[in-house]
Parts: sequence; structure tokens; C-alpha cells
Amino acid sequence: MTHAAPLIYPQSARDLGLGAVTVIVGVTVGAQGNIINAAIDRSSNNMAIDQAALHAARRSTYSPKLENCQATTGDYTFVANFQPPTL
Repeated sequence: MTHAAPLIYPQSARDLGLGAVTVIVGVTVGAQGNIINAAIDRSSNNMAIDQAALHAARRSTYSPKLENCQATTGDYTFVANFQPPTL
């Protein structure tokens, strides 16, 4: 990953008082650095938080995988560690 998009802790999760949550997103990146696919590998069991993690993973930028000095499609892990905002 060359730049991680910011994580936004959803208001609905704040209202539930969920606390710190981690979501794992699998990202497939093409040879040009484009995102081919992003999917939840480990859910938070909260749809709003999972969607926020997917959104951040898709807004982040990636370098393609290099194999024998050639850019190729590769799979990456995006780890989204959500921390509830402090007042």
C-alpha cells in the first residue's frame, strides 16, 4: 500500500458503544496498481463498520506486486483498526 485512506468510525457503531474493532479486508491489485476486488476476510459483525473498512480499502492506493521485476496482479491484506473517538 502506498497510501492508506483514513478510517471513519460510523456514528451507528458509536451509538452502540462497540469500542475498538478490527476488520480485515482482502484486496486484489492489478498490474497497474488498480483495485480489482476488495472483500471482507474477517468481519466486525457490524455492517456499518465493515462497509467503512471496505470504503477505506478501496480509497487507498497500492503498488502492484512485482515478480521477476515485472508488475503483476497480487493479493494484499488491508487491516482496519477502528478506535472510537474520545470526547
